[in-house]
Amino acid sequence: MDIRNLLENIDTRKVIAGMSVIILLGLMLVVLFGGDKKAGVDTVPFEGSSQDYSLRARIIGGEELFKLVAGGKRYDSLSEDLYVFGSTAYEEYKKDDVEVIGFTLSSEVKKESDTVTFSGEFGSSSNTVTVSLELLKNSRLKSSITDTKTKLNIDQKLPSNSKFNSYIAKLPIIGDGYTAGYSASDGKISIQLDDRDPALSQRAFDDIQKEVDDGSYDSKQIQIIFPPPGGV
Repeated sequence: MDIRNLLENIDTRKVIAGMSVIILLGLMLVVLFGGDKKAGVDTVPFEGSSQDYSLRARIIGGEELFKLVAGGKRYDSLSEDLYVFGSTAYEEYKKDDVEVIGFTLSSEVKKESDTVTFSGEFGSSSNTVTVSLELLKNSRLKSSITDTKTKLNIDQKLPSNSKFNSYIAKLPIIGDGYTAGYSASDGKISIQLDDRDPALSQRAFDDIQKEVDDGSYDSKQIQIIFPPPGGV
């Protein structure tokens, strides 16, 4: 078969379709492995997510971190801390049309005793950010986040470092006429009273409010448990 016959038998539409697929795959590879490595960081993941990015940062490359902090509550708390830091530190995240605040891990995650450390970058900044997490009881964290270039550190404003979270990390506590504990199933503080005297519940509330005096006290997260009639 000569060249002319070969060309006449080629289905032009199939050729065009095949070339289109090749070009599309090439563009996807450029996005994934080349070009701007920051592209897509401050966006909702392509595969979707159940996270509420209006309160939490998107963490990229955090699989090992998730395991080392025992996942769940602590990982969500860290994403809230990163969101607060990012929205405070960088002008790009202070705009009304911000869709997602993204954070990409850029170092190995290390754990020594109850301390986890790593570094990374926010999607809208080239500055390296160091993070140190102290793992506390009851799935709580003490977070420290610092921009190594600007030296910005707002640890006192991070949600994980609130006095209410610090109080939860100390539970259980035996008080005067009550025992304060933590329920992992619903994330609430349970106050088990020694008897059915209503004054004991008020005493427990007063004790907590004295310790949690930074505005983070939340009575909705506290449940009172009375003993059955006739005593325990």
